[in-house]
Amino acid sequence: MEKESKKITIGDQKFSTVRDACTSLHIIENVVRYYIKKDGIPIEEALQFVLKKEAESGFQFRGCRFRSFAEACRVYGTNDANICSSSVYYSISKEEALERFISRAA
Repeated sequence: MEKESKKITIGDQKFSTVRDACTSLHIIENVVRYYIKKDGIPIEEALQFVLKKEAESGFQFRGCRFRSFAEACRVYGTNDANICSSSVYYSISKEEALERFISRAA
């Protein structure tokens, strides 16, 4: 007998997996899973919490306001994991690492 999978619903969007939801909503899956495990909250609640935190915090870069650092990275053609790794490797801020990426891509 196959287990019926429950759809994840956020607003009017439905997703099959946490990964699908995170990819579509542009949030980091590990952050959502952290709150699910740490606080024992349902998937939908964890997703809403992360979305709310990102909307409240935002990220300012080159005079533009982004919902998150990850969103800013996507706009400039990279992902936040690469930029964060570069930031750690070169001991520079995330902003400096993103600037470095942009200058090298040009």
